[in-house]
Amino acid sequence: MEIYLAIAYGLALVTGLVLGTLGGGGSILILPILVYLVGIDASVAVVYSLFMIAGSSLVGSISHFRMGNVRMELLLWFGIPSIVSVLLTRRYLFPIVPEKILDLGSFELTRSILILVLFALLMLLAAFFMLRKKKTPGEVEQKSTKITWGPLVLQGVFMGFVTGFLGAGGGFLIVPALLFFAAVEVRQAIGTSLSIIALNTAFGFLGSIGTVSMDWGLILPFSALMIIGILLGARLSKGLKQDQLKRYFAYFILAMALFMLSKELVFSS
Repeated sequence: MEIYLAIAYGLALVTGLVLGTLGGGGSILILPILVYLVGIDASVAVVYSLFMIAGSSLVGSISHFRMGNVRMELLLWFGIPSIVSVLLTRRYLFPIVPEKILDLGSFELTRSILILVLFALLMLLAAFFMLRKKKTPGEVEQKSTKITWGPLVLQGVFMGFVTGFLGAGGGFLIVPALLFFAAVEVRQAIGTSLSIIALNTAFGFLGSIGTVSMDWGLILPFSALMIIGILLGARLSKGLKQDQLKRYFAYFILAMALFMLSKELVFSS
């Protein structure tokens, strides 16, 4: 068990590095790390991940804010709908999902399995976004500086649901949305994404207080390693080849998603 815990702590540092460098994607590792390496139930792991992502993303967003990479008007227009959505999800939607959803005799669909399957599908979506070769308008050239507010608000509502139900920050979706609909530079999209993730997960955690028992002996060291990683990632983002890093990380996420789906749907007893 100690070796798995040591690996989990190492991956916490990697998670922070990815978050700080790419502005998203890293937080999608936290739930499987907590479930498969630490042995925590998925419903509890969601709450733990909300706290961990909130703390590390906040530190990372402050670092990017000091570098001028946070667009406050986008933070408000995207962040407020996300916060409302995440609070409604944690307060009303998540609690009504029963522990045992479906019993087919040889296979029992529980809330934990549902969370992990949906999370694996989200990881597949993340890998797709990272591996696609087509560049977004923000990565090629800024043809227009006009911000398309409607799609940004709708994207914020959707990301609030994802964060509230699955405990994922969703930066891999937020960054492309900001590039596509707000015509910002890549580094501004990364910095603003981290700020949105920090708000979403912080309010998601606040809406979950009292629902599970918190193991602070695990959560605080995990969060500290993520913070160290995210600070290093914010610094390294200036010199690293992000396209290459994103591609390698996408393949890793793809492998993890396939493992989770096979374990929960095929080899689950």
